[in-house]
Amino acid sequence: MMKRTIVTGLIGCVILGTISMGATCVSCLELLQTGRGTTDGSYTIDPDGMGGQDPITVDCLMSLAEGGWTKLTGTVAGSVLNQDSNLEREYLFVKNGLWYRSPISNLVWDWNSGKQLTGTYSYFDGSIEKFFELTGSGETNLYGIGCSNGPFNQWKVLIYYPTDKDPANGKVQLCQDQPGIFGSACQDDVTVYVREITDYYIGFLLGDFNLDNKVKLEDFIIFAASWLDTDCNLPEWCHGADLNRDGKVDYLDYTIFASQWGKCFGAGCP
Repeated sequence: MMKRTIVTGLIGCVILGTISMGATCVSCLELLQTGRGTTDGSYTIDPDGMGGQDPITVDCLMSLAEGGWTKLTGTVAGSVLNQDSNLEREYLFVKNGLWYRSPISNLVWDWNSGKQLTGTYSYFDGSIEKFFELTGSGETNLYGIGCSNGPFNQWKVLIYYPTDKDPANGKVQLCQDQPGIFGSACQDDVTVYVREITDYYIGFLLGDFNLDNKVKLEDFIIFAASWLDTDCNLPEWCHGADLNRDGKVDYLDYTIFASQWGKCFGAGCP
């Protein structure tokens, strides 16, 4: 699937003066990208932006696998982070600081039914990240997402049994006969996380769409190209022009953009 490159300034969860830019980020990844959350812990996010569903409190994993992972509880699974089939994402299975990472896909995790995801998985065994291929077999996921190359002592990342299923806490029992980094065969108390795939390039100024550290005519041209666009949502929010994340580009976004007009950051500024 082709990914789009999104060029934008600080977005979503930035507070600019008295103007609230949504106040909450859409995910743990955006918290990390904007610098508003860089450590493991509980945060408030608003996956669908302003309006729509209420913000939710989630656990973020920032210290493993580049960070930006949102714990996949039942609540998160019901949000657009997981439900939007147009949004690419990956899943992380974590136990005791070790992890398995799924391939990137737009598959939707379901706590009640399973989906097979073939492709290149990776794992961290405490030293380096390693990769392996899962091509699929008749041994399939009971729920969630995973894959197996066959029963018994084969390579797999698979939820095969209902044991330890805990959507409220994002916990599963994971079978990983090979490579078995969590221990032999199927292991309880494995936490699942999700992370959306974006190509955000985050600048220092809201409205600096071309990332030259100034908000000027070139940025207005980029903004105007999305004027009156609707259905703005993850991952691009109408090329970043939906500055208040309410699903459309209108006078409210223009007011925010205008408040940034003429601002400059860094060397060469008056």
